[in-house]
Amino acid sequence: MFDSLQSVPDEYADLFDIEVTRILDIHAPLRTGCRRSSGQHNVHVMSDKAQQAKQLRRRLERRCRRTGLPPDNQAYNAACKAARDSIMKSRADYIRSRLQEVSGNIRATWRTAQNLLHSRQRVVHDVAECADLVNKFSDFFTDKVRRIRDNISVALEQSTHRLFATIPHIGPQLATFQPVAVNEVRKLLTSIPCKTSPLDVLPCSLLKDCADVFAPVITRLVNMSLQARTFPARFKSAQMLPRLKKAGLDRSSPVNYRSISNLSTVSKILERLVQTRLRPHVMSSANFSQFQSTYRQGHCTETALIDVLDNVYTAPDVKQVTVLIGLDLSAAFDTVCHQTLLQRLETEFGMSGTALSFIESYLNSSSSSSSSKFLKWPKQHSYY
Repeated sequence: MFDSLQSVPDEYADLFDIEVTRILDIHAPLRTGCRRSSGQHNVHVMSDKAQQAKQLRRRLERRCRRTGLPPDNQAYNAACKAARDSIMKSRADYIRSRLQEVSGNIRATWRTAQNLLHSRQRVVHDVAECADLVNKFSDFFTDKVRRIRDNISVALEQSTHRLFATIPHIGPQLATFQPVAVNEVRKLLTSIPCKTSPLDVLPCSLLKDCADVFAPVITRLVNMSLQARTFPARFKSAQMLPRLKKAGLDRSSPVNYRSISNLSTVSKILERLVQTRLRPHVMSSANFSQFQSTYRQGHCTETALIDVLDNVYTAPDVKQVTVLIGLDLSAAFDTVCHQTLLQRLETEFGMSGTALSFIESYLNSSSSSSSSKFLKWPKQHSYY
């Protein structure tokens, strides 16, 4: 089916999702219905000794209620104490074993602790309330980005000089992206984190286990997109999740939330494959800032902090005064002007032809935008 003569990236992406869903419905149909979630009284976390102590306590309770005799009442009280001690010890052993299993992995330890503490219990809302919340958050984040963009436009119109002069690109041009090989996609599939997105048509673990099957399909999809200079519209959508900025803030106010975008796994794979072809060209340009620490291999916040501290410590040795200015831009990636970005890529970084058209297709969107993970450029999202 995937070897058909489909030549349009959007149609091939739709075919991929349809066929994978059809096969999953045959071999692993979606099950719907209520499933009882395990709480703090889950019997599966208790040992056999604790369960036997609970059963004995229950039998003695029925006998005590039936006879009312003092010996039976004393036996029931003793069974209650023994069962309580056995259950507490069983739960403590269970928690200790769960934490020992993920010992050394900070992320897994944090997730296990949250699961054990039941700190991720979800609040159930009705349909009308959910619709109201979705519209409320969507309007707030959209208005926030629009307001910041308007303020930037007004500030630029009132400015009498240009902050950054345009420096023409000197060097080789990037007109086309190199085709993707099957081995490259297979290697990427086996190395990506096993994080399934709600927009995925199949679990990420299954995609990794069947890398030999899906690598040729994804390879054809990526090469088709690069050749057609089109980023599939299906992969421009993301699930937007509002996250509370800090515990204890008012949950009813949208200003206390930040939006987190959750992209599909295939979309991330396509982005990363293009990124590996775009990044070397951008970083080799003379216009690339050597002080940038983000999105560079071997650079992070720690290296940036070390560089700043080194300058601060060495400045007094040469009798220089140190002044540190911090600038925090709100919604910085969401307010980037697409036309300005494309113009800079063309004039200052030497992009043209098919490569520039593909980036333009990636950026073009008819809906509200938020940050993605390609070069942190805006793309279309949907709020859920």
